[in-house]
Amino acid sequence: MEKFKKISSVILIIFGLLMIAGMILGRDHGTSKNSLAADLVMVVIVGLVPLLTGIFMIRSANQNKKRTTINQTEVAVLRQAQAQEGRITIAEAALSLQTSIAEAKEVLDKMQSNSIFEIALTEDGTLIYQINQSLNRIKPEKGTNLV
Repeated sequence: MEKFKKISSVILIIFGLLMIAGMILGRDHGTSKNSLAADLVMVVIVGLVPLLTGIFMIRSANQNKKRTTINQTEVAVLRQAQAQEGRITIAEAALSLQTSIAEAKEVLDKMQSNSIFEIALTEDGTLIYQINQSLNRIKPEKGTNLV
């Protein structure tokens, strides 16, 4: 379905561009039999509408893909933290996500700003991200996971 949406988007964009170019060239060469106002209306209806629709469809598909990736990343981090008594370090997140320390820190910081994690220090001074206690109060039934 996603592939069909992208192909349709590209076809709409190409169609819109061709219609706009054709109408501009028709006006430029004097072959248009319509008034300027009629040609402008046609450019908008036959050219700009498909062009903008195609662009919107591609942007929408890319945003949906990005959201899915972010959600999967957050779920992976939460599962790792859950397996470790609700705590995770930046290095553990990087290993779990198979990414760089900087990217793992960015994910954890974003989750912390969304109140999913709280930042804490262990007794030995290690920075950890701990699942927010208000989220942690929800006790799963025996044998089930929170995520």
